Amino acid sequence: MAEPIENKVARALKASEVNLDALREFVMDHSPAASWLTTAQTAVSQGSEFGVQSSDLKPQGMQAWVIKAKETREEVITQINQELGTQNPEFAQLSAEISEKPKKLKRDYINQYTTIHARSRLGVDDDKCKAALMGDYRLKTLLKLAGIDLMPRPQLTDCQNRRAGLKSCFALTEQNLEAAPACPHCQFHPAAEIGVQDSGFGVSGSDKLQQLEDELDKMLEQWTAASLNNLDNPVIQENIDELLQDDDKKLMQEFIDSRELPTVVDSNFAQTLKTILAGLQKVIIKKGDLLAKVSDLGPAAPDGLKKVLSTYVDERIKGKAPQEVRIVMAGSLL
Repeated sequence: MAEPIENKVARALKASEVNLDALREFVMDHSPAASWLTTAQTAVSQGSEFGVQSSDLKPQGMQAWVIKAKETREEVITQINQELGTQNPEFAQLSAEISEKPKKLKRDYINQYTTIHARSRLGVDDDKCKAALMGDYRLKTLLKLAGIDLMPRPQLTDCQNRRAGLKSCFALTEQNLEAAPACPHCQFHPAAEIGVQDSGFGVSGSDKLQQLEDELDKMLEQWTAASLNNLDNPVIQENIDELLQDDDKKLMQEFIDSRELPTVVDSNFAQTLKTILAGLQKVIIKKGDLLAKVSDLGPAAPDGLKKVLSTYVDERIKGKAPQEVRIVMAGSLL
């Protein structure tokens, strides 16, 4: 006797319900891992730019991980499609077969991300060194000298910007990465930061900090040499002798003789050096001419005398920047 059609339909519907429940459970089991891996892949999608290349140009590091993640995804999708094509999909068995693949990808990612994070960020000791660099005497000296026109200020600005770009983070744990594929403390995303010039992960944050230390020494040496070379100019030497006050003259001469900057470069030293190197202009006023101007005035009120003197000085320095002018009295009153 043939089976009633109603029974066949009921059995098919029941089987479908079982398959749908199994499929739903399969999706729920693997969705968190799939979502985590997708986010991780996005975070390092430019991994090819910082994956270390071997001599035979095979991808390594995060570059290799990204490729492996794509291959694994394609393999799993193929397995799922094949299982869906069977009459009675065994999702529980399929789940057991593929479950280890995302776990391994996650472990590999966490290990590599932790290593890259440690190289890219400053640790506890380096963070202290970075903070100390802010008050370093070399930086303070260079900042004082940066006001002098001939100094290559962009060189110092670049150094400061790179120092500011060094980020510190020493709180990342494996548990943090188990929850999400990026550091929750410093938001380190390799794909985003690799685009920054000179942020290549071949150089660690610690090494970059040491490079900045070395650059400060080099800059201070170069800027000192540039100042001395200009002070050795005979015209500048004459200006020092004739136009500076005794204290400032002594300050500059000590610098020239010792070939070294003062232990503390204060604002007065920097301003005096700036003024000299900017090109002081000497204006000679003969004492006899000045006396004649005053004598021609005759009896005068204080304001009248001031006006005559001011007008005479303005005439003598016409076309020159007053702050760059030094008046030298010459000749005799007789």
